[in-house]
Amino acid sequence: MPRGSHSADKAVQNGITAFKFDDSHDLIWLGDSSGYLYSFYGMKLQPYVSCRVCQGQINQILGHKKGVLTLSSKGVRLGTVEGISIYSVICSKEHGGLRCMTYTSNTQTEVYAGGRASSTGSRIFKIDLVNGKVSGCISYSQDLVFMTCNLQYVIFGRSDGCVDVFDPKSERVVKTFRCHSASLSSIFIHDNILMTTGYSLKKDRFVPDPLVNRFDLQTLDSIPPYPFPAGPTHVYLHPRILDLALIASNMGQFHFVDISNPAKLHIYQADLSTFITLMDISDSGDYFAFIDGMQNLHLWARVPDPMSPLPNFTVYGKPVKFPSVNNEVIPMMNRLNFESAFPPLNGIKLPHYDEMLLSAWPPDAVFKVGAVPKPIDYEILRGVRKVQTFNIAHYDKDKFGSRNIVTKYEKQKKLNIPKFISEKDSDQSDDENESHNSEQLQDFAAARDMSLPASSSSNRTDNISQDKIYPKKQQNVFETVSDSGELPNAFKLMRIAYSKFGVDDFDFEYFNNTRFTGLEADAGNTYTNSIIQLYKYNPPLYNYISLSLREDVADEDILLVELGYLFDKSLNANGHHCAPSNFQRVLSTNAEARKLGLITENECVYDSYGQRKLVQVFNRFLLEQISRDEQYLYTTTEPVRLDSLCGVSTETRIVSKFCSLERSFSTVFHSIDINVLPVSLNAPASLTIVDYIQASMSKAVSRPINCDVCGKRHPIDASLHVRSLPADLILNIDLTDEQLVDIRFLKGWLVPEFYVARTNDGSSVLFAKHESVPSQVPVRRYDITGLVVQITDRVNRSHLVTLTKVPDKTGKLDKESWCLFNDFLVTEVSQEEALDLSYWWKKPVVIMYKAVDTEDKFVYDCWRQNLDVSILYKDHFARGTREGKIIEYKLLTHDEPPLPGTMVAIDAEFVQIAPQEFEISFHRPKKLVKPKRLVLGRISVLKCDGKNAGECFIDDYIVAKEHIDDYITSFSGIEPGDLDPDKSKRTLVTLQTAYRKMWLLLNLGCIFVGHSLKGDFRMINIQVPPEQVRDTAELFYLKKEKRKLSLKYLIYQLFKDNVQVGNHDSIEDADSAMRAYRKYLELKSNGTFEDILQRIYLEGQMSQFRIPQ
Repeated sequence: MPRGSHSADKAVQNGITAFKFDDSHDLIWLGDSSGYLYSFYGMKLQPYVSCRVCQGQINQILGHKKGVLTLSSKGVRLGTVEGISIYSVICSKEHGGLRCMTYTSNTQTEVYAGGRASSTGSRIFKIDLVNGKVSGCISYSQDLVFMTCNLQYVIFGRSDGCVDVFDPKSERVVKTFRCHSASLSSIFIHDNILMTTGYSLKKDRFVPDPLVNRFDLQTLDSIPPYPFPAGPTHVYLHPRILDLALIASNMGQFHFVDISNPAKLHIYQADLSTFITLMDISDSGDYFAFIDGMQNLHLWARVPDPMSPLPNFTVYGKPVKFPSVNNEVIPMMNRLNFESAFPPLNGIKLPHYDEMLLSAWPPDAVFKVGAVPKPIDYEILRGVRKVQTFNIAHYDKDKFGSRNIVTKYEKQKKLNIPKFISEKDSDQSDDENESHNSEQLQDFAAARDMSLPASSSSNRTDNISQDKIYPKKQQNVFETVSDSGELPNAFKLMRIAYSKFGVDDFDFEYFNNTRFTGLEADAGNTYTNSIIQLYKYNPPLYNYISLSLREDVADEDILLVELGYLFDKSLNANGHHCAPSNFQRVLSTNAEARKLGLITENECVYDSYGQRKLVQVFNRFLLEQISRDEQYLYTTTEPVRLDSLCGVSTETRIVSKFCSLERSFSTVFHSIDINVLPVSLNAPASLTIVDYIQASMSKAVSRPINCDVCGKRHPIDASLHVRSLPADLILNIDLTDEQLVDIRFLKGWLVPEFYVARTNDGSSVLFAKHESVPSQVPVRRYDITGLVVQITDRVNRSHLVTLTKVPDKTGKLDKESWCLFNDFLVTEVSQEEALDLSYWWKKPVVIMYKAVDTEDKFVYDCWRQNLDVSILYKDHFARGTREGKIIEYKLLTHDEPPLPGTMVAIDAEFVQIAPQEFEISFHRPKKLVKPKRLVLGRISVLKCDGKNAGECFIDDYIVAKEHIDDYITSFSGIEPGDLDPDKSKRTLVTLQTAYRKMWLLLNLGCIFVGHSLKGDFRMINIQVPPEQVRDTAELFYLKKEKRKLSLKYLIYQLFKDNVQVGNHDSIEDADSAMRAYRKYLELKSNGTFEDILQRIYLEGQMSQFRIPQ
């Protein structure tokens, strides 16, 4: 009768892959998918041993007289019962593939181990357990899933449903039984009786056969099967009662049947909500146990009398040794001194316990008694107002739900994450093409009397459909409206997932369904993305910033120009993602930005108010920095151009009632802080942003100062008045959380347009509606162009998104088209949703309006007129002249200017400023959480055409203002000190100087030749159209091989030359890529390219793509 079930899932963290009763101790052994071996003692399943025995999963466990034997895909390991390793034997080191093992006799001195024939080299390994080594191999070409034995034969269970009876003395198969048409699910042997269960294939599905097949190994013949309508998946013969069989289905139905008289039958049904994965019966026959699909271990016992003592797992079992407890006397010198200021905590020893710890209690003795009450939401606490002796806070019913009602906990659904590009490429492999290409390789090899290695990709049988490339979007990632009141998917925080290939393997295209470009969030300061997108889709600001690109490069990196490069790169990206890495790099080295606390490499955590303040400080800083850059770039005393766009002319007046102090002065700002509440004469519900702007245009404050007129300290009155509004009006919504909550309940607070009228005294009066404007008064209309909003989820995590109007295909701002920019997620959104601030999760941060009488068309190539290209024909070092420098290039002359179609060879080298960061867990593989940060270190460009083909005309080393973590000299060729202006003898330039040269070559129409240019372009931070790229890594690439050739190996195969012998050199690499491209054109013209490429890959497979030494 079933005694009950116990669960061990808390002790085992990964999927259970192997399971076995110990045949000499009261232990149950489990193995998991990460190579951990666990054991549990006795009926109460007390944890006994936990240790890691291999890399990868444990496939099988066998008891041994010295301990326990475990099988991994590459070998076997023998260890003691206490978990101490005795030895490990590696059988299949390179390919693995081992699945099963069995003893060859009852002496336990030798085992056979086999598995997938393609991986084991069609061999079964014989392992000598006395000496701990592989003693021989048996040739066997079938795939194995099970092995077992009796005193005469070894039984091989094959993956095709057949069973081979193998004679270990003669080492030959003496009989083959066709047991099941599809596959085996279990085999069991006792004396001369062999029993099997398995599957048939019906309508492309594996269905358990309704029979247990039986065979007599003495006569080598089949005997009548036993019917089992529920579909058997496990079968065992009782070790003590020879005619009793235990048969189980995968849904938990158990039959105890007398095989000599099938009418004697006992049926049990386990209370399961899932299926059985593994099962075993104890050596005593008094217990059986199984693992279900939820990784629970169920233990059942045979107890004839409920009052009788519980039996053991074994008949003649050995005692299990437990650690002894010694009453150790601690010497006085080692005793803990609690009187000292800092007693060492490692001196406190754990007390001995002889009762079960709470962490080891069985699940059926643990009950949920409720959770600790949730703390009051921080947003509520922050809004507390004291009224007399009471603290009162506004309760947001939409966000927190009805009060005093306990809601059922529902696990938040996660968004489907797309596959990595490397995984997607693998899934897209077509089996038919695989077969065809493999046949071509085989024919090619046969013609040259070669043989392909076992790793050839010719044995794929799985048929992968297009549906597997992208997961089905059960939740739409572009959802901008939620009927449930929850945060819509498109507004949620976007995170980049990293594979072993880093950020390049992340599928950004999955998150963009528009022709507009999103920005990566892969570095610090990503909060700046929202402001960048806001500026980029404002026509006057875009044209003003882009126009700076026609000027020659300055001595220092300029944020205004860097922003222009970023805008141009986003335009060329045409809907693909864009990394603002150069902008972030220049920003991070700006002294004023660091002083203001705008640099957040460590991803500082701010509360919602702190985050809004950070963005608004950055917005003000960026506008002021742009104004200074304009003066520097155009050598003017005032930022005339920026002031004409968004300059806010103000008058400040300071007066005192205590002395004659009275002063007035004018100042131009480039944004207005909305931090004054309006005084409503009408119903408060009618307030709009127009009222807040009007109130913030006149501000007054009173504070004490040390007066420089009378020399005393006394209060003064200061007032600031905005005289006129600029064409581009930028508003920083500097309100508290409580004030923003009040705005939520003001319907139509954010108006799409408003009107400004000038009074006779020159002041401005704002109106939300045109009909409210007095007649015959000059009026100017402002339309909203975009806004930055803060998104806060239910656990108070905040991030920033941009909602902005976007242009049509002619470059004109479309009044009806809006887009949401959530870092790299970009999708369309309606104007109604964009301007709706009634949601609990949405707060305005920065808002931009534009006067309708200003330009509303983007002039994308405004910089082309009078473009300064002089930097290509001169040196522009970061410090000094040519004297004392190592010059490895020759400047361009005006006789050979870059023209559309001019080919140039390019190579870039990088240095590392931050290493990779991993998340390491004991029970899970390590996870990459932040890839290594590389920055540009050197760029070399060579001529490909003309009489001076192969001559280098650009060889720039880039000044590193950051700390260099690793120069990666063997790969970059850059030595320590090469990027330091104080030490280097190299041709050092600023980042913007090097970038401008590449940007000019791109926009002059040059074609770039190189090897693996995608990585180079990413580090340079430039977007090159495909028609201007000739990448030899892509040209010499067989997609079916899923491996690209290194430049070193490719040059060796094409020319038998050795390159990159020492450290890498970018000039040599660019020249090698140019040679490879010329060879490509030659092979294409004479029609031999495909054959040569097949030969290169074939020889690469034979040599593991290594150059012979």
